[in-house]
Amino acid sequence: MSAEKLLSQLLAKSPLFPNNLGSVLRVFEDTLVLDAFRKMIEHKVISLPIVKHTDGTVVEIITMLDVVNYFISIFKEEELLSFSDKVIAEKQEIAKTTVTQIKLEATEPIITADEDQTMFEVAKLLISKKVRRVIIVNKQNELVNLVSASRLMELLSVDVDKHPNAKKTISELGLATKEVFTIEDKAIAREAFKMMVEKKVRGVAIVDKDGKLVGNLSGNDIKVLGYDLKYFGMLAATNSVYLDELRRCDPQRTVADTADPVRCSGNATFGEVIALIHRNRVHRVYVVDENQKPIGVVSIFDVLEKLLE
Repeated sequence: MSAEKLLSQLLAKSPLFPNNLGSVLRVFEDTLVLDAFRKMIEHKVISLPIVKHTDGTVVEIITMLDVVNYFISIFKEEELLSFSDKVIAEKQEIAKTTVTQIKLEATEPIITADEDQTMFEVAKLLISKKVRRVIIVNKQNELVNLVSASRLMELLSVDVDKHPNAKKTISELGLATKEVFTIEDKAIAREAFKMMVEKKVRGVAIVDKDGKLVGNLSGNDIKVLGYDLKYFGMLAATNSVYLDELRRCDPQRTVADTADPVRCSGNATFGEVIALIHRNRVHRVYVVDENQKPIGVVSIFDVLEKLLE
């Protein structure tokens, strides 16, 4: 069955989305920033819709990157290095700042779809707007579901060998040369996260002094800060130290995610890249040359777009 046919048979309110929890997490306009961050950590998500108390409509989306960007803006480096509940308590501003009062620079635009639209229509909308998620609402504009790029990828990766582009190389398909944003492994970790916000990208490649790919940092990697407040000090560490700590405190994270990020050559087939994304549960595969220098990146959006052509 083709991807289009499969998704055309599903409605946006399908219980297949967004996950096995069967519910959509959310916060309200008056939720404190710190509480929102802790909720993301507790439920292992990197963003939350912000809804109105009155009618349940979605007004914004807050991400982990937004929260950390806010913390970086109000805490001095020495405060981050000794970050604790005591440091937070001394900063009166944070105790009363709500999710709608901070600058949501890393936030994607809110894209909604009706619950009775097909999943194919939702997928095309997600791809065209280049957003991680589409919010599904009912006739009263209330949040009823959330469709993510990751869940779509998981669903469509089945029987990918039957896709007409499966055996073509990513170079043939024009997927191997998208610009890669890089930062050296000896640079400070907070600069990598600031780069994501400034460049409006979801991940940056970590390279050594020779330009070789040695790591990857994405917005999802901020979750380490929630394991213990002392980890906020890692924002003042180098990227290489941050990645090492990330691997140490998150044993479920694979080597491919950190020290050896997911990569391929320009001669990799479309099917092989899909398998890499699905198997490693990542949002991007770096394209490297013979010297292991990144020359491109294939994102989950690139793959979904090709799958649905």
